[in-house]
Amino acid sequence: MRRLMILALCLVSLVGLASVAWAAYSYSQCEPRMTNAVGDVDRYTSGYASASAQVMGLVNGLTAMPTTYKDLIDTIAANIAATPNDAEWKGLNGRLAKVVTDYNALLTKATVAKNAFAAIESKGYEKVQAALDGIQ
Repeated sequence: MRRLMILALCLVSLVGLASVAWAAYSYSQCEPRMTNAVGDVDRYTSGYASASAQVMGLVNGLTAMPTTYKDLIDTIAANIAATPNDAEWKGLNGRLAKVVTDYNALLTKATVAKNAFAAIESKGYEKVQAALDGIQ
């Protein structure tokens, strides 16, 4: 009977030792993966901040365009007024009209994106998501 008790205690000890060894092994396998997960979240958080800054820069650049190209717009308008039948100026004016249309569409989209980023930061993403859900 005594031998059976000793054998049982040894088996229980071995099972306990095996479970400790398994836990240590499992932990050692999880730790590097946890480090990778933390790194991924940090990288994507940085990417989000970068995207927000890029949208802000895009809107700022687009907002400055009318001032930057004012002389071009004024020159084309003056030459169209002076020579309304000149094919070259008409062609250039047509290209300008298309650029202005494309510009206005892009500025509208970029401004909405900028406002969305700003709303997420100031109001919280839950409210922005709820508003988007209400639209759909």
